[in-house]
Amino acid sequence: MHLVATRDIKAGDEITVSYVDASVHDDEDVVQARYRRRKELARGWRFACQCDRCAREAPSPSAGEKEIELKNDESKVEQIVSQVEQEEATQGKSQPVPTDTTTID
Repeated sequence: MHLVATRDIKAGDEITVSYVDASVHDDEDVVQARYRRRKELARGWRFACQCDRCAREAPSPSAGEKEIELKNDESKVEQIVSQVEQEEATQGKSQPVPTDTTTID
């Protein structure tokens, strides 16, 4: 793996790597982008992201929207993975779960 910094890095600075495309696409707002990222993380990496950005970009639903948010909570990893696997089985598609083969020299 090669890392190229776009700015100076000082001792103690945190360096992170995104598991998925973290950009906001032209056809989505930040809440939709957050949903997409978290769904991709749940499906491909099987974890619910708890990073500062996901927390900051979380929608603040009203009382009526709260129930919808809980029902469609993409951070419930096993639920979303099962849903995606069922959709793929219905469509005759199957994708293997990626494994981490990263080595750092």
